[in-house]
This record gives sequence, structure tokens and C-alpha cells, in this order.
Amino acid sequence: MLEKALFSRVARENTSHNNQSGSHMDSKSPDKRATGEEPERSSITEKAALPIEPSVENEDAITLLIRMPDSSRHGRRFLKSDKLKYLFDFIDAAGIVKPGTYRVIRAYPRRAFSLQDGALTFEELSLTNKQEALFLELLI
Repeated sequence: MLEKALFSRVARENTSHNNQSGSHMDSKSPDKRATGEEPERSSITEKAALPIEPSVENEDAITLLIRMPDSSRHGRRFLKSDKLKYLFDFIDAAGIVKPGTYRVIRAYPRRAFSLQDGALTFEELSLTNKQEALFLELLI
């Protein structure tokens, strides 16, 4: 059993090393950039860049619920002191919409948030309620 665990870890490390280097690409597999597809590692990188999700009991935590254009809902907790950029990273990691093709809207009082606001904290943007409902608006 220990051998299986060690073997699977080594196999994962080799796979991730091969995927990151890009020099060991199989000539039979098409380049994803050529077909317009995002590489899988971009969403993995974005997920890794997100801060640790605070616990429900944390007084400085807010839960942001985002309604996507396909009517699905995604939620995550952030700290009030976290930057808005982390919300955009979370949405981009979901892979439902292309990065840069949307903005986030709070219905009441109505306010649109874009990536240009990314350096501001949720507290600076008045997103301080325990739960905030937001939706995506696609830019055309």
C-alpha cells in the first residue's frame, strides 16, 4: 500500500513536471493554444493563487454568491481585507466565462465591479455583509 502511494505521487510529479515544461509535448497531441483552448494549468494556477478560505465562524469573513450567465451559482468565503482580484481569480478558475469578458454586479445598491477595481479590498468596496449576492454581466 505504501508502494502504491509513493508510486502515484512520483507519477503525479512527473506528469506535472512534463506539463509545466512544455518541452516534452507529444507531436501527435495538438497544441491547445492553437485550438483556442485554455491550458488546464491556468485554472490550477488560479486556484492555487487564491487565499485560504476562512471559516464560517470568522467574524471578518464574507460569503460571496455569484450567479453565472448559465444560471449556476458559485459561492466562496473571503476575508473583508482580501482584494477584489481574488474574486475574479475564483470566477476565472471556474472556467464558465473567459477572463476579461465580464464584470461583477451588485444589484442593490447597484454597483459594477471590474478588474480595474482589483487592488481594492472588499471592505473598501462596501462588500461587508455576511453574505453578498452578485451576478456576472457579460461585456459585449
